[in-house]
Amino acid sequence: MEIAYPFAKVFTDRTKELNVFFCHDSQHSTFKQIGERLDMKELLNMNHIGNVIKEYRIMLHLSRKKLSEDICTEKYLYMIEKGDRTPSTEVMRLLGDRMGVDLFKYYEYLDCTDPIKVCSFVEGFYRHRRENNFNAVLKDTEEASH
Repeated sequence: MEIAYPFAKVFTDRTKELNVFFCHDSQHSTFKQIGERLDMKELLNMNHIGNVIKEYRIMLHLSRKKLSEDICTEKYLYMIEKGDRTPSTEVMRLLGDRMGVDLFKYYEYLDCTDPIKVCSFVEGFYRHRRENNFNAVLKDTEEASH
């Protein structure tokens, strides 16, 4: 079975947005679709870099006070996590360095429901593709569709 590169695409009607990954299955001449329909208002409220920062902060068991120390105020970090403020590139770099995470790589996935998971999937896909491990590509694609 030959698998083509997956790609993300956003379809919009007036009130909904759909984040989709397609993978081509040449054996069956079909495209496999993975996606979830979201309300535009919900999408705009949940997809910002603050969610990624908050998720990593919680995974690392860091308080807002500890993460923001010598970088920004605790309140400013709270506002970033809430989506009320967008951090400068310097603040993003410093927060990312403190957590050991390159936060900039998540920007292209912010339109997805789970940027961290999608980024991880795409990185794994390209790693398996470089290694010509097509069974792993197929397995990851099937897991992502469930």
